Amino acid sequence: MARLDQLSFLLKSAKVQDIVHIHLVDWWPGEVDESGTKSIDDPVFLYRWSYARFLTDLCTEAFYYFAHRLQTMLENHEGLMPFIDGYRPARGVLMVRNQLLEHPEKTSRVFNRAGSSGGHEGPAIKGSRFVYEPQEPRDPGLYVNAAELKEKVDRAYRDTIEALDRFGRRPQAGSAGLDQS
Repeated sequence: MARLDQLSFLLKSAKVQDIVHIHLVDWWPGEVDESGTKSIDDPVFLYRWSYARFLTDLCTEAFYYFAHRLQTMLENHEGLMPFIDGYRPARGVLMVRNQLLEHPEKTSRVFNRAGSSGGHEGPAIKGSRFVYEPQEPRDPGLYVNAAELKEKVDRAYRDTIEALDRFGRRPQAGSAGLDQS
């Protein structure tokens, strides 16, 4: 359960920091110049804004690494967990971790680190791209991928409970525990 607790913490932390970052953008101090851009005239505010963005990115990336490890364990290739079988990884988590974070040189060729934030889908890894960069693959957003992961883990949990029931060994019922609230 520790891995699920870690994922839940990272998901909630990313969500909070993303909200802080968005609100700080709305409250950006300074005068608007002729191009419509606000000037940065408060270094403390700029630090707070940058720190919120950094924490959003850190928690989001960590979520994908921890989720990938959870999925690797649930795939149970070594057969060390006798009642877990047939787990199919959440494709969004797999794509973001493998193609956008860990191995972009082999697949996506997207090297720009700029993420995007806000919206109902959540922060997106490498969501902001230049026109000349590959536009695919796209991260649909942390909350979308977390929901897919939760569905897959819940399915594995239910399947494991059913397998244990067939053998007369049933733990206390529950859920995967990946809540965003």
